Amino acid sequence: MTRLKSMILDGELKPFDRLPGEKDLAAALGVSRPTAREAVQALVALNILDVRHGDGTYVTSLEPRLLAAPMDFLLSLDHGSQLVLTESRRVLESGIAGLAAERAAPADLASLRTIADLYRASVGDVDACIALDQRFHDEVTRIAANPILASMLSTLAMLTQRSRQHTARSLAVRKRSDVDHREILDAIAKKDSVGASAAMSAHVSHVAKRPR
Repeated sequence: MTRLKSMILDGELKPFDRLPGEKDLAAALGVSRPTAREAVQALVALNILDVRHGDGTYVTSLEPRLLAAPMDFLLSLDHGSQLVLTESRRVLESGIAGLAAERAAPADLASLRTIADLYRASVGDVDACIALDQRFHDEVTRIAANPILASMLSTLAMLTQRSRQHTARSLAVRKRSDVDHREILDAIAKKDSVGASAAMSAHVSHVAKRPR
């Protein structure tokens, strides 16, 4: 399995590529056919490979949402996992906000301000606020311009999606998020990386609280 994963990580096998047949794959990996079969089955369980019966085995899209699905299932069995996810998100997003404050250009600030304004205007609309909050966070991540952190956050966002949708149904949480967005935006506009990190950390803590 390690060799097969390396081929995907190194780009020898790309998303949607078709793998050789079992015999040829085993030869390419230098292993027996049963070992090759086990490696494929293990990667199928991780949503890295997809077996299409009658067609062959393919590399999946490798999108973070797809790869995080098995982890999401395991975490759903652990009721204490939400605290760990919130801690992870707070650490990651606060760092991203700090980078965004260092790197934001005038056009970036205008884009963030537009999203924040739309959120404020839509604070009474649950679904709109959920979508706009995600847009705000995505824009901060884009401005931070760190693809590794962006990929990690994309996976984490998928794992916390259900919880965020639940808390966003509280009007009090949505109003608090509106204030938080402004504080994050103001800190980024001032190029205050410490302030932006602190504001984002506070925001994640606010939206993670279960509404009463």
